[in-house]
Amino acid sequence: MNFKIENVRIVDASQDTTGSVVISDGKISEIREFSVPFPTKILIPGAVDPHVHFRDPPDDLETAAEDFFSGSSAAAAGGVTTIFEMPNTNPPVFSAEILSQKHAIAAQKSIVRWGLFFGASGENLSEISKISSVPGVKLYANDTTGKLLVAQESAWRELFQLGKKIVVHAEGETFLRLAEIWKSENFPCALHLAHTARAIEVSKIRELKTKTSQISAEVAPHHLFFTESDVDGGWLRMKPELGIESDRDALWDGIFDGTIDFLASDHAPHPISKKNSKTPAFGVPGAQFSLPLILSEWLRRGWDLRRFVEFTSLRAAELFGISRGKISVGADADLALIDFENQKKISELQNFSRCGWTSYSNFKIPVVEKTWIGGVCVFQNQKIVAGDFRAGEEIFSEKSSG
Repeated sequence: MNFKIENVRIVDASQDTTGSVVISDGKISEIREFSVPFPTKILIPGAVDPHVHFRDPPDDLETAAEDFFSGSSAAAAGGVTTIFEMPNTNPPVFSAEILSQKHAIAAQKSIVRWGLFFGASGENLSEISKISSVPGVKLYANDTTGKLLVAQESAWRELFQLGKKIVVHAEGETFLRLAEIWKSENFPCALHLAHTARAIEVSKIRELKTKTSQISAEVAPHHLFFTESDVDGGWLRMKPELGIESDRDALWDGIFDGTIDFLASDHAPHPISKKNSKTPAFGVPGAQFSLPLILSEWLRRGWDLRRFVEFTSLRAAELFGISRGKISVGADADLALIDFENQKKISELQNFSRCGWTSYSNFKIPVVEKTWIGGVCVFQNQKIVAGDFRAGEEIFSEKSSG
């Protein structure tokens, strides 16, 4: 299929221009630069969201808050073209056999490109040493949804020694301790902090980045837009918990100076009944609205849009070793078209997550108009138009293992 995306502002990490982009056989074949007076639409590489929970397979088919089709639909509606799914499903991804089962699920259902994290149990080192074609291994050093907690420092050390890329759920003092062990013994693995939430974590990452290039960090939108003072009932209960205003300010500072590498939604949907409870489940959905929420704030702050693309796609692609985040001749046409002059309240937009709710209802965002995966339009004018199309698994280079 050949077509043109005409008269738009074209932005990636290396360019901010206007003109048209020609797509041929799923690839970008030509970029035609010319003056477009007052363009209202911006064409960017589709976002890479390296932290989602699609709950597939679910605990209960009848009450499932998400699956790979609904979750990937929400991602596509938010301009996301690649996701990485976390391993705390039921059963957790602790073996090659379970990983293979999840591969089959994602291949059958996902309309965006995907990758699957492997989980560390503290007892599955032999399995971890054999796995490949994953973005990394997830280590839960603090408690969260599911039974994946690995609290023993000896288990951390054994895992670090394998040389795989390690993504850690480690909060506050736990992260400080884990990072100190990792750095002091010069382990042969890259370390990535999931959902950075506290000022002390930002400070530690900033310090470590002066000494090594093997440390990185992400941030989730809920930690950027809410604080603990916004918590009312279970709707904003999550892990890590929301911080105070100085934590939120430190996160934005970390984005601005490059300490925090990229955005990750930590999309964690739960049924309404499990959130509106005396013991609410942890997590909030975010895959659909993360990109436009951050874009809105980025525009308000007057920050360089080339850095926005780096923050939402290119940096994650580089760190995990996939070929995404660029609008260049020969690149896959994984693209999002956003009408930044047309802003709407989130409550006015179709919510594609099966959980059916969002914490961002009152926020106003630029509207994602279209999303393409390899030149295939999967989302257009607030409708999923993927048909029978299913996106493939990402191919991870050796860079993704540290």
